[in-house]
Formats: sequence, C-alpha cells, structure tokens
Amino acid sequence: MGGAPDPPKPIDPNVIIQAQTQANRVNKITPFGSQVYTPNGLETQLDPQMQGLVDKQKHLAGTDLKPLQTPAGFGTLQNTLMQKLQSNASAPGPQKGGMQNMPSPQQLAQFNQIFSGLPNSGGGGGGGGSFQITGGQ
Repeated sequence: MGGAPDPPKPIDPNVIIQAQTQANRVNKITPFGSQVYTPNGLETQLDPQMQGLVDKQKHLAGTDLKPLQTPAGFGTLQNTLMQKLQSNASAPGPQKGGMQNMPSPQQLAQFNQIFSGLPNSGGGGGGGGSFQITGGQ
C-alpha cells in the first residue's frame, strides 16, 4: 500500500492580489467624463463642459484672488501687545489688582481706531464695524 498523497502546493498570495486588482479595474463612462485603465495606469478625461468648469475654478483660485492685507498700524499694535505680554511673563511674584498691566487708554484708543474700519462680521451691508475694546473692571 502506498503512502498519503502529497499536499497541494500553496498558492502565492501575490498571484491572488494581482488577479483581484485586474478584476477590479473596470472602465467607467459617465455623463461627466470617463476613467479608463491603460497599461500606464488610470486615465481620466472630463466632458468638455466639466473640463471648462474645472479650468475656471483653477483660474479663480490661482490668480484672481487678492492676498489678504493687514490694516495699517497692525505691526505697531502687535509689537506693543507682545512687549506687554513679555513684561507680564517676566514680572516677579504674584501680581496685585489685575489692572496694573492693562494697556493705557491711549493704546486702547489706537487699537480701536485701527480696527474700527474693519467690516462687521454680522449681517447687513458694508461699512465700519462695531468692534471696540475698553478698559474695564
């Protein structure tokens, strides 16, 4: 009597992966364009009207938008605030009163003057905003 037959040779998982990949590469044609698999990879071609819209969006996003500009005097305000923060951070011991390191009325007036011309974030038309900081207790 003979021995048990040899077990089957194991299947290489890479062969299965390649077969599944090829089976999942289905060409698609829609009203918006097509996706076709070629030996070089996936090629996508849009309908001429859709391509025109994409080109228009690229143009608007790349060239027509103006860069944001900071208001005049913003650098001075930023430096003043940073100096205040640095002096507060380096002050020894606990601070008393809570108001001793507040900006002066002149600094608050300068801040409010700079930001008063910014557009309102609320609804309605353009014009100056209602942004204002006051010294408070």
